[in-house]
Amino acid sequence: MSKEACSLVFEGARFPLPLKYWDVRRNRWYVEVTR
Repeated sequence: MSKEACSLVFEGARFPLPLKYWDVRRNRWYVEVTR
């Protein structure tokens, strides 16, 4: 995942809940599940 997306991590996400990443280039949401 791009560093830019990581820097834009959704603040509302809480561990170990799924994290939402916003890709500026593709304007698309990426959901990563942390376990």
